[in-house]
Amino acid sequence: MRYLFMFFLPVLATGVFIGTATSSYQIEGMLPGRTIWDVYTDQHGLESVGNATMHYLRFREDLGLMARMNVRAYRMSLSWTRIMPSRNGEVDTAGLRFYHDVLDECRRLGIAVYATLYHWDLPAYLDEGENRGWLDPGIVGWFLGYAQRVFEEFDSKVAAWFTINEPLTTSAQGYGTTCGFAPGRCSRENMLVSAHYQLLAHAAVARYYLGHYPNGRIGMVLNSNWFEPLDGSDDARKWSEKRLAETYGWFMDPLFFGQYPEILRDETAGLGLVFSEEQKAALMGSSTLIAVNHYTTYYVDANGEGSVDRAWDRSQAPWLFDAPIGMERLLRHIGERYSSTLPVYVTEFGVCALRDGPVDLGRVHYLSGYIDRALAVHRERVVNLVGLFVWSFLDNFEWASGYSQTYGLVGIDRGHGLARDPRLSYSFLQDLIHRLSDGSV
Repeated sequence: MRYLFMFFLPVLATGVFIGTATSSYQIEGMLPGRTIWDVYTDQHGLESVGNATMHYLRFREDLGLMARMNVRAYRMSLSWTRIMPSRNGEVDTAGLRFYHDVLDECRRLGIAVYATLYHWDLPAYLDEGENRGWLDPGIVGWFLGYAQRVFEEFDSKVAAWFTINEPLTTSAQGYGTTCGFAPGRCSRENMLVSAHYQLLAHAAVARYYLGHYPNGRIGMVLNSNWFEPLDGSDDARKWSEKRLAETYGWFMDPLFFGQYPEILRDETAGLGLVFSEEQKAALMGSSTLIAVNHYTTYYVDANGEGSVDRAWDRSQAPWLFDAPIGMERLLRHIGERYSSTLPVYVTEFGVCALRDGPVDLGRVHYLSGYIDRALAVHRERVVNLVGLFVWSFLDNFEWASGYSQTYGLVGIDRGHGLARDPRLSYSFLQDLIHRLSDGSV
C-alpha cells in the first residue's frame, strides 16, 4: 500500500482536493412521494429502491464516517420529490428541515457541500397525465420554480451548485434508443428533445442564480467516456472524434459555443431544436465551472467499432473498465477545446470492483491510477483542476441494476441491518487525505 502512496502522492499537494459523492434517491429512503424511478421499477419488475440505505435516519452516522475519512468536500443531491412531493407544488417543511440538518451537520464537521439540484429522480407527477417529463416544454419553468425555492433556502450553506446530473444518460437511456432507464419513453426524436429541454432548463436556472447570487458558482454535470483511436489511422481518429462529439460535445458545445456540434446540427434543426439568440446567450453564460463524470474508456477502430484492452481490469458492470488513460485524455480535451481557466471538478469517478469486499484492492488500484492521471494533466496547467469526487461514499441503489453493483468506499450489509462497513479503499483515501493535510508527503 505504501508503494501506491509514494508513486503519486508527492504531486497531490497542488490545491486539488479529494472528496466523495452520493445522490439523494440512491441512499436516503423514506421519500414522501413517488418518482419516475418508482414507477419504472414497478412497471418493469425491477428491484425497487425500498428505503435505500436509510441515510434519512442515519445521516449523522454517515457524515461522521465521512469526517473520519478526512473528507472536506462532499457532493450530494437534493430530492425534488422530498421538497415538493405533490403536484400542487407546495413545499414540504419536513423535507426542508432534513436538508438543513444535513447541511448544518456538514458545516459542524468542516465538510463543504457541493449540491446537485437534479440527479435523475423526477417527481412522478411531472411525467403523468398531460405532463411529459423532460419532453414537456413546461419543464423549464417547473425546474426553475423548484430551483428558486432551493436557492432561497440553502444557498448560504452550499459551496457550489450543479443543476442537472448527466443529461446524456437521461436522454440516451431514459428517452433514447438504448432505453434501459426511467421513464422509458424511447425514440430517437425523444432523445434529442429531452436533451434540448435539459439544456434550456439548466440555462434558465443558471441565469436566475447568477442574477440573484452573482458571486455564486454553478454548472451542469456532464458525463463522458473517452474514445481512443485503436491505431494511428485517420479513420480511427475521425471516428473517435465523432463518438466524443455526439456524446460529450452534444451538451458541452451548446454550453460554450451556443450550438450543437456539427454532427447533430441538421438532425436537431429538422426537429425544430434550434437555439434562439437569447437562448444561445443564456447557455454560453451559464457555467462558472466545469463538472464532468468520467468512468471508463473505449478504443475505436477505423470502422467506428468499439473495443477494450484485454489487460484492463473488468468490473461488476459490463461497460466499466479500469482504464486511467481516459481521465488524462478527457481533461486535456476539456482544457484545449473548452476552457483552461474555469475551475474543473471531476464530480464522479469510481468502480464496482469485480472482486469486491472489505479488502477491495481493485478499487484501490482504480482510484490510484485515475487520480495519478488527473494530476498529471493538472501539473501541466492544461486544465484548472480543482477537485475530484469519488463515487460513491456508500454502496447504494444503482438504478436498473438495483443493489447488485457495489461502488461504495463504505459497504452496506443489507443482510444485517444496513450495517456500515468501511473498506480498504476508505482507509486508503483516509490516509491519503491526511498526509496531504499535514504536509507529510
